[in-house]
Amino acid sequence: MPAAALTRVPVYHLIASRAAVENATWKDARLSWNENSRSEYRYTGTMVYDGVVYDHVPFRARGGMWRHAMGKNMWKFNFNSGHRLAARDNYGQPYAAKWDKLNLGACIQQGDYGMRGEHGMFDALSYRLFNLAGVEAPRTHWIQLRIVSGAEEAPADQYSGDFWGLYLATEEVDGGFLKEHQLPDGNIYKIDGYSPNPKHLARGGATNLADARAFLRDLSTHPGGLAPLGQDNWWRASVDLPRYYSYRAVLEGVHHYDLDAGKNYFFFHNLTAKRWQVIPWDVDLTWGERMFGEGNEPFFQPVLQSSPVLRGE
Repeated sequence: MPAAALTRVPVYHLIASRAAVENATWKDARLSWNENSRSEYRYTGTMVYDGVVYDHVPFRARGGMWRHAMGKNMWKFNFNSGHRLAARDNYGQPYAAKWDKLNLGACIQQGDYGMRGEHGMFDALSYRLFNLAGVEAPRTHWIQLRIVSGAEEAPADQYSGDFWGLYLATEEVDGGFLKEHQLPDGNIYKIDGYSPNPKHLARGGATNLADARAFLRDLSTHPGGLAPLGQDNWWRASVDLPRYYSYRAVLEGVHHYDLDAGKNYFFFHNLTAKRWQVIPWDVDLTWGERMFGEGNEPFFQPVLQSSPVLRGE
């Protein structure tokens, strides 16, 4: 790729101390195994983008157990209230909502799968397909990241200097996500290990996880004690089934199977429609036959395997 091609990709500058950058990306690897510590933003820096300076922005590495394993690791920035990131898409158009958080993917694939040159295309294409199918999913755009942590901008050593390479910016699933995708207000829960982690709580909605816990309890019994007809009616009343069918179709098409441990998706409780829907997440292990997982998310067995009515027979 010619160097001039990179000028089409917007530059995000991070100004931070060398110690903060090195600790966050490499030296804090021990925190990957501590569920509480790994979500802490232990460092701050200044982000400069599109002519705007964002001071005192907390940052950390992102990802699960692999977050410090790749060399070129992923980043997460938490912009301050009142000064959210005014991001633009790949065509330079502003998003409808400013970003509270900036997720940066490293544009490399895990080494085991032999696909290190996909440059974030698996994530970008998968999310785009979900959105085209009517399943709200994160927006993405590519950026080049430059980190100013020393005086020398471009030393002879290619591994030093400001330029850190190509990254994929991914929209956070939060209240701004609802505005961006023109969804009504509702509660958003990230599902980790089949447990709900609230990411946005709507005014007038449950604030104590009661709605998510009741829904997950009913899911675990599919729902328990109901006759087959009653079970089908529960699904129609509780879940946005048309969106789910589209979600599952794209999931199968791109092989987004890393779902078996009750992770890599959000549940959104649409308080206007009074139904739940799935929002996809973490779609990097896709577009291949040997990627991890079998795709056993909670709706698959009760909707598409157990109910002839719901699967359209």
